[in-house]
Amino acid sequence: RELSPSESRPEALEELMKEVYRRPFDLVQGPLHRVEMMRRGANDHVLAFSIHHAIADGWSLGVFVQDLSTAYVMGLKGIRKAVATGILGLSNTLPPVPQTYSEWAAAERAFWTPAELEKRAAFWKTQLQGSRQMWSKHEGVDRGKGPLDRWVSAIPPKLTSAVKELAIRRGATLFSTMLAAFQLALWKWTGQDDILVGTPVANRNKEAVRQTMGYFAGVVPLRGQIDRAQTFSDHLRNVHSMAMDSFANAIPYAELAGMMKGSLTPGAHSIFDVRFALQNHPVPDVDLPRISTRLRMRSTGTARFDLGCEITESGSELEVVWLHRESILSHSDLVELDVLYREVIANVCRSPESTNGALTESTP
Repeated sequence: RELSPSESRPEALEELMKEVYRRPFDLVQGPLHRVEMMRRGANDHVLAFSIHHAIADGWSLGVFVQDLSTAYVMGLKGIRKAVATGILGLSNTLPPVPQTYSEWAAAERAFWTPAELEKRAAFWKTQLQGSRQMWSKHEGVDRGKGPLDRWVSAIPPKLTSAVKELAIRRGATLFSTMLAAFQLALWKWTGQDDILVGTPVANRNKEAVRQTMGYFAGVVPLRGQIDRAQTFSDHLRNVHSMAMDSFANAIPYAELAGMMKGSLTPGAHSIFDVRFALQNHPVPDVDLPRISTRLRMRSTGTARFDLGCEITESGSELEVVWLHRESILSHSDLVELDVLYREVIANVCRSPESTNGALTESTP
């Protein structure tokens, strides 16, 4: 597809991408993926690849990018192939796929017997008893449909380094540390001291499926109560322990929702309405001979939550992608929360032995 000069501008191109990505798929006839090449100039092309979430997760996109790069190298000849495989160290062979998605799905269905689910039921009934969504769907708020608004900010290198060091000193993960600070920010921002979020999990702990494309991802609710008199170090210890227990007891979300007598209504989760994620699925850099490339990822499906905070390591910074439902949260609300979150992180890094109350009193 040839693009005009006006269509080639970044803002116009972003709108064209949205048109491509939001074009509906035929779930009956398929296929559930679409590829479109756009030409901005003689040596300037945009490859738009869209895929339905039913057949792919974030990890799958990394697999696809790696396989696409390898396929390109496999098609090279002569000196170009020598440069790609020798100097750049790129693979000339597609990696094996020990287990197909169908085989994995069959094994999952066999594993999740009623007896296995029952073993984990007690944990979740205790863990989620009395919990509520941040924005209750009984308050008459119109959630609407479609994708959430997206805004990107970043945690600067110095603060990123500090929070990583704090996690190491306290024997916690970066995920648990960022989540603990996020809980404090939400507590300060909303006044609610019982914070429930959902976090995605890759479900690829077996080597046999690390190269398989498909929807493996699950979601795990993580709940934390804020005690203003507790030190952040103790709060972090509790959050880390809670997260590890929750991950260890994870079950398919549909089973969990049914267990909690939730209603799986279209466009909304029945247990939580805030999503928090530290993205660590491997989406490789595209480094090909004689080609300059940039990779951009977008999610345009119907969101099942109202607020999302997705953190990704980007060089020496932490990129923070905020997703929000405009009928509930405005852009100015997101900017305010983003500033608050970074200030809380800075405070806990400076004084982790201070109480939660003291750490948030200095924030606006």
